[in-house]
Formats: sequence, C-alpha cells, structure tokens
Amino acid sequence: MAHPGVSQDTVLVRGLYYLQFGFGGPGYTVPFGLLLGGVSITASFGKLLPKWIIVRGPLLAITAELSWMKLVIPKPITLIPLTRFVGFIWLIAAGFCLPKSNRFR
Repeated sequence: MAHPGVSQDTVLVRGLYYLQFGFGGPGYTVPFGLLLGGVSITASFGKLLPKWIIVRGPLLAITAELSWMKLVIPKPITLIPLTRFVGFIWLIAAGFCLPKSNRFR
C-alpha cells in the first residue's frame, strides 16, 4: 500500500486489509490450535505431561479452532489474542514439564 495510487483505491485497500487480518488472525490461530491439540493429546497417551497441562491443552485448541468464526461474526474477536498469548504460555509450560530423557528408546 506504500506505492502511489494504491491507497486511493478503497476496494483494494479493504481487500488487502481482510487478507492481512485473515493470515495474521484466524490464519495463525487455527494451525496453532492444531499444534496445541496435537501436543496435548500425544503427551497424554505417553503420560509425558502433568494432568493440569494436558487438560488445558485441548481447551485452548478448541478456543483456537473457534477463532475462525471472527471472519463470519464480529463477537469472537477476543478468542484470537486469548489463544495467542495463553497458548504461548501453555507451550512454554509444556516444554519445561517434558521429561529430560527419552524413555521409549
């Protein structure tokens, strides 16, 4: 949008805005929710993480997967930052709680 004449085309600017929001908002949180769900469910099968982390992982994953609804209705906008920031904290906590050795070798 920094090129001359692009910012005057309001239809193009609105389209670029929605494209950028789609990639940065739900386009980020939906795959991140799949990561959270995959890590928590896989770790629960191997009993690699404490119960309090395993329970919160699928809840965050569901929240992340529901964030795509922002593209349809405006109310779930709070799900995107909730997933992003709380999900990072969950991912860091899960990383610290993983066992130091690989017992499956």
